[in-house]
Amino acid sequence: MINFEISCKFQKLNSSPLWTFRLGTWILFMIWSLCCVNPSGFAQQIAIDSLKNLLRNEQSDTNVVILLSKISHKYLSLDHEESKAFAEQGLGLAKKIGFQKGEIRCLNNLGSYFRERGNNDRALDYYQKALHQSKENAFGITEGDCLVNIGVIYFYQGDYDKTIKYYLQALQLYEKARNRYGISICMNNIGGVYYYQNNYEKALEFFLKTVAMEKEDEDKLRIAASYVNIGEVYRMLGNFDSSIVYQLRSIEMKGVLDDREDMGSNYNNLGAVYFEIGEIEKATEYYLKSLEIREAINDLRGMAIALGNLGEAHSIQKNYKDANQCLNKSLEIAKSIGLREQIKAVYEYLSKSYHVQNDFKSAYEYQGLYSLMKDSLFNEDKSKEIGKLEANYELEKEIEEENRIAKEMKSTLAEAQLRRDNLQYSGILIFLVLMSAGLLVIGSFGIPIRLAEGLIFFTFLLFFEFSLVLLDPYIEQYSAGAPAIKLTFNAVLAALIFPLHSFFEEQIKKRITG
Repeated sequence: MINFEISCKFQKLNSSPLWTFRLGTWILFMIWSLCCVNPSGFAQQIAIDSLKNLLRNEQSDTNVVILLSKISHKYLSLDHEESKAFAEQGLGLAKKIGFQKGEIRCLNNLGSYFRERGNNDRALDYYQKALHQSKENAFGITEGDCLVNIGVIYFYQGDYDKTIKYYLQALQLYEKARNRYGISICMNNIGGVYYYQNNYEKALEFFLKTVAMEKEDEDKLRIAASYVNIGEVYRMLGNFDSSIVYQLRSIEMKGVLDDREDMGSNYNNLGAVYFEIGEIEKATEYYLKSLEIREAINDLRGMAIALGNLGEAHSIQKNYKDANQCLNKSLEIAKSIGLREQIKAVYEYLSKSYHVQNDFKSAYEYQGLYSLMKDSLFNEDKSKEIGKLEANYELEKEIEEENRIAKEMKSTLAEAQLRRDNLQYSGILIFLVLMSAGLLVIGSFGIPIRLAEGLIFFTFLLFFEFSLVLLDPYIEQYSAGAPAIKLTFNAVLAALIFPLHSFFEEQIKKRITG
C-alpha cells in the first residue's frame, strides 16, 4: 500500500493524490492543499464557496483564471463534472488572454479529471499538452509537476521503466530549482516503483529519505502519509510490530489534523497486517472500515482495493458466496478505470478461491489470466532497465557535481590570478612613476648626457612593454592572433610613445646643460 503523489500546483496550492498498495494492489487517496488544514468534504465546500465569492468580485482576467483553476481543483474530490466545467472555463479564458501558466493549470486539472474517471489515455493527452507548454515557456517547476503526473499515468499502466524515466527527469528539475516539495514527491514515487519490483530494502531507503525531508519541513500531513508507506514496507519485510506502530502513528497524526478521510489507507494496511498474522476477523473489520470511507468519498480505486481484500478474507473464512461477490465487484471497478495491478491481484484471488471450492476449471482460467497480466507488468528486463535509468541519473549527478566543483576552482584561481596581476601592475606603474620623477631630479645635478639618454630610453622601454602587457588581451581579441595585425598594433603604440620620449629627453637635456 504505497503512497503515490501527483503534484498539481496552483500558486502555493498543491494537490497530491497518494497511492497505497497491498500485495501488489493500491489505494489512491488525496492530500489536499498545504493551505488547507481540514480536507473534509465540508471544509472543501467552505473553501469552494469562499473562492466563488472572490470570483464574483474579481476584475482581473488573470486572477479569474487562477480562481477558476483552484475551484476546479477543489471539486476533484467532491464533484468530477463541476471540476471539469470550471477547468474548461478557465482554459478558454486563459487562451483568450494568452495566460500560459493559467492554461497549464487548467490542462493539468482536466488531466486529473480524466485520471479520476479512469480514462488514462485522455488524462495523458492533457498532461502531455501541459508539459509541452511548460517546456516552450521554460517553466521549470511546472514542467516537473507535469512530468510527475505523466509518470503516475504510466505507473497506472504498469510501464515502470517509463515511470522511472519521467520521475528522474522531474527530480532533476526540482533539484535544480531547490524545490524540496517536488524532490520529496519524486523520492516517494520512486520508492513506490521499487516496492512494486519487490525490492523492499530499496523502497524503504527512498521512503525514509522522503520522511526525513518532510520532518525538516515540518509537513505533518505528508509525514502521516509517509508513515503509511514505511509501515507497509515493514509488513512486506515481515516486521509486523513496526508496521502496526507506523500505521497507528499515521492515524494519530491524521486525527489531530482532522484528515479522517485519508484514514482509509491506514485501515486497509492494518487489515493487511492482521491478515498476514492470521487474525482474519480483525482484518475483515479493518477492511470494512476502509471500504466505508472509500465509498463515502466515491474513491473507485480505494473501493476496488478494499473489495478485493474483503473477498480474499471471506475466501479464507470459507464464505465463498460473499468472497466471489466482492472479488467480481472489485474486478468490475478495476477494469472500468484501467487499474491493471488490481486486475492482476483479483485474478490471483479468484484463482485461489475457486481452487478451494474445487472449481478447478475456473481456477485454471483465472490463474492463466493472472500469469498473463503479471508477465505484462513485470519482467527481468524491465527491472534491469529501471536500475540502468537510476544509475545513469546518479552518474549525471556526479558529473554535474564534478563540473560544478571544477568551475568553482577555475573561478577561484582566476580571481587569485587577477588579484596577483593587479598587484604587479600597480607595482610596475609605481616604479615607472618613481623612475620618471628620479630622472627629473637627477637632471638638476649635471649628469653625463649619455647616461641620461640611457636612463630615459630604459624608462620608456619599460613603459612600452608595460603598455603591451596591458593591451595584449584586447589586441589578441581584435587580431585573432594574426602576426601582421599584432605588429601593426605594436607599431602604432610605438609611434604614439615616440613623441613623448623625444619631448621628455629634450627637457632632461635642457636641465642638465642649463
